[in-house]
Amino acid sequence: MKSLSVVIPAYNEEGNLEATVREVAAAAAPRFEDYEIVVIDDKSRDKTGEIADRLAAEDARIRVVHNDPNRGLGWNFRRGIELARMEYVAMVPGDNAFDRETLTKLFDAVGTDDIVAGWTTNMEVRPVGRRLISWCFTGGMNLLFGLRQKYYNGPCVFRTSDAMKARSSSDGFAYMAEMLVRLLTSGRTEKEVGLVLHERQSGRSAALRPKNVSSVFRVIGRLFWDIRILRRRIA
Repeated sequence: MKSLSVVIPAYNEEGNLEATVREVAAAAAPRFEDYEIVVIDDKSRDKTGEIADRLAAEDARIRVVHNDPNRGLGWNFRRGIELARMEYVAMVPGDNAFDRETLTKLFDAVGTDDIVAGWTTNMEVRPVGRRLISWCFTGGMNLLFGLRQKYYNGPCVFRTSDAMKARSSSDGFAYMAEMLVRLLTSGRTEKEVGLVLHERQSGRSAALRPKNVSSVFRVIGRLFWDIRILRRRIA
């Protein structure tokens, strides 16, 4: 049977982290011979770190990393990939946006292709502005790199060996898009799975902060240079 490492980055997610971990464990346990959960507390200012430590004390399959200073979402996943000990690695955000039923759909598809990529089937739960930005980003990435992705920023599952080769250079929110582009343009196969997104129950997303938006544009420019101009591919 297959094995899975799940990386859960968390920044000020005291109201969401425990539910996220329990939903991930409930979805993973019946489907993998072995699994682990790596929680990365990104120097939270609330009780996220304390909650993560308590969960790890209760379950040996849970490990915790405490960042100092705050590193960013992309850095957290890159670090999680380095720590992953299983055959496959996934990233699930610590905001409890995906319940066990939804995660089960994602995990059930592992092994069918090199990549399992989740896309959001109910974007109407997001504000209109956020939906428009997402639509433009997806369309722009497809146009730039000759792909037909439904979504670039959902939870994905990779072979850990591939994830090591394609680790994003971004510390920000373009990390998953960069990994997908590098792997798909290098011939990796993919299965896209529709997932239901739930509104976060606590806290706010930092995705559209100005520094994060500018970081995305820098990553896209560097990625275009590598893929389209220099024709770099992953072996």
